[in-house]
Amino acid sequence: MSAFSAQAQDGAAAVTPLFAPVHSSLVTPILIAGVERRFAILEGGLLAVLLLAIGIHLQTVAVAAVVFFVGHPLLQKVAKRDAQGFDVYVRSLRFQSFYPAQAHPEAATLERPPFDRH
Repeated sequence: MSAFSAQAQDGAAAVTPLFAPVHSSLVTPILIAGVERRFAILEGGLLAVLLLAIGIHLQTVAVAAVVFFVGHPLLQKVAKRDAQGFDVYVRSLRFQSFYPAQAHPEAATLERPPFDRH
């Protein structure tokens, strides 16, 4: 009896695929207001610095409005396309940009047994 079959009531093996439900919270990304969490915190901190630390002036309110009404929808669009895109980009920085098509001249050779044609 294989892992993909079950015993039917009449004794015959019925083929049924295994099914394991996965809760959606395990596969959906954590977003705050439709934006990746780190960028939402960064945006909120930037708005807080602009409005609270610098002061409420016409120029700072204009910059905060641009950040909120232009930057936030752009971040939402990026997160909708790929919510983990920034993590993938950061991980890709560790790899080389080009891998040569040949082995290194001083690479170790693999010892293989002789070929037998019997």
